[in-house]
Amino acid sequence: MNRKMPQPSVTDDFAGRLHQVIQEFGSRSALAKVSGIPGSTLQDYEGGSKPGIDALLRLARIANLDLNWLIAGEGEKRPKGTLAGGLLADVLVVSQYQLGAALSMEQIIGYLPFSRFWLERELHLEEPTDDTLLAVAAEWNLHQVSTGDLVLVDRRQRNLDRDGIYLLDLPGMVLRSLIRGIGDKLIVVGPEAGQSAPSAHHPSRAHPTFAGRQEVRRRDLLGNGGSVVSKVVGRAVWIGHRL
Repeated sequence: MNRKMPQPSVTDDFAGRLHQVIQEFGSRSALAKVSGIPGSTLQDYEGGSKPGIDALLRLARIANLDLNWLIAGEGEKRPKGTLAGGLLADVLVVSQYQLGAALSMEQIIGYLPFSRFWLERELHLEEPTDDTLLAVAAEWNLHQVSTGDLVLVDRRQRNLDRDGIYLLDLPGMVLRSLIRGIGDKLIVVGPEAGQSAPSAHHPSRAHPTFAGRQEVRRRDLLGNGGSVVSKVVGRAVWIGHRL
């Protein structure tokens, strides 16, 4: 008597497990938007292409998955009581960086949740991701910013085409107010030179570059596209005031 061979489970390969994740988010395009992985790349994965570790880590974090399950189908899909990432698809988690540290050092000290819908509708940010946004806590009173305020920075807005609060990496990240002057000139406003941080919770010191009020050329901040790199990380698009 011929026995029917058992059919492989939909989770026996990565493509099957990825398909489950896509179903949780509703569509491939929805997962692409949330994860920052292009839809065409996700389609390649469904067709058998193998993702790199960066993509695996991103998918596991976005979808609230156990990494071992995602890679090899081993163990539970996610810990009991953990919500599926698709239920939190509107939530964008933004990394908070330590002011005073160089951006390249990636001193992440916390994570802040934002609604994607709110970011797009209220702040008019186009397809924001955790790569295009970061947050810092202000250490100085500066224009509209008060000490302790959370400042959300859009890395896409780096061309200095409008006045505002900007995050600069000198190296060592600092907030400065930039005002367009005449011609190629910019007025940079920061804390007075030598001014110390106001409390033990903000231990860094004012960066000596662009302290006080100075007039500089745009290219002093934007670099030359070659050996001199841009000092501009992005523009502040939202300030959360303490009550």
